[in-house]
Amino acid sequence: TAQLPFEPALSSSMDCSGISTFFAHAFTSRWPSSAPTLKYGSASHFESDICVSPKLLGRSPCASVWLAKYRSETKGVCVVKRAPKQGSPPRWREAEIHTSLAHPNIAKVVGLYEDGNRRDLVLEHLSGGTLLRGNECRVFTEAKAADAVAQILAAVGYLHARQVAHCDLKPGNIMFDAENRIKLIDFGHATRISGVPMTQQCGTEGYIAPETLTGSFTEKVDLWAVGVIAYEMLVGCRPLPRSTDAIQEKMASGSPWSTFAFQRLSAPAQDFLRALLVVNPHERPTAVQAMAHPWLQGWCSEGAQCDPKRTCDVNMCEGLKFRRNGCTHTALGETAPARRETHGACITACCLWEIVAGLPFAAHSKRL
Repeated sequence: TAQLPFEPALSSSMDCSGISTFFAHAFTSRWPSSAPTLKYGSASHFESDICVSPKLLGRSPCASVWLAKYRSETKGVCVVKRAPKQGSPPRWREAEIHTSLAHPNIAKVVGLYEDGNRRDLVLEHLSGGTLLRGNECRVFTEAKAADAVAQILAAVGYLHARQVAHCDLKPGNIMFDAENRIKLIDFGHATRISGVPMTQQCGTEGYIAPETLTGSFTEKVDLWAVGVIAYEMLVGCRPLPRSTDAIQEKMASGSPWSTFAFQRLSAPAQDFLRALLVVNPHERPTAVQAMAHPWLQGWCSEGAQCDPKRTCDVNMCEGLKFRRNGCTHTALGETAPARRETHGACITACCLWEIVAGLPFAAHSKRL
């Protein structure tokens, strides 16, 4: 395995001077080893404790998610994930895994109710929306993206330390709470890490690591997905196509790194994306190694500064509007100097067009 230049010493006494409180907590705090306090009960207990609203939040082939509230008004709103017990072993595994987790960047399970026909998982209500479609359109500068990625990696590092791989990281499974804190959700594809490569099909197209498609993979698939998510936040589109052959061909040609938007990122941001989006999983960093990367430490350190000309604002909600042949196109909000530079280049091109074609370009130049 290649030694990474930013690989940290895995020690609880690691020097965290100059690193934000978040990083100090992530590196030196003891992750909880016991399950959170939950309320368990039968279907009859569920009916007496929870009132499910008619509002369906989401549905999959194996489960449905509903907005709900506690009958005790003091406890507020919650979310119920309901799955039939017959014929859905992965959903049993989801409840078993999710109820064993306790981390500030993972959605909290507050109750589990079951009978012979169904299982109801009660989770905290996250009112901030998903990474892509929040209550307000997300605009990510490098600083905001680094903060979000750091929180995602903190949760992934916790999962891997507990021998759990999420296996379906994507923007839709990353939410914000009311305090704008990142929370991972949906452990329907999560699996225990046993030291033997996993073989079950999992994940979402566009975020699946290349080795997943070949039928044998490890927890490093989560790091690939984090790389895709980080690229999408910084550039405004996913970096690669869906098929394994196309991914390897595009990576070999270097095309994900040659786009205009990618080249405008700071050098540490480019290096971070290259480190995570490596086809060979053995060369990919672990979550702890990725958290020690200079890009994250630079942006999340107290008083860290970066060249403002290198800051890209990416409006991901706007980017979703530009779809062609299933591909999301970039919606890049440039800095003011960059906009002036682009405008000047367009005017120059118009003048050259008029000289060569001998025709006026006034009607078109007004649109610029």
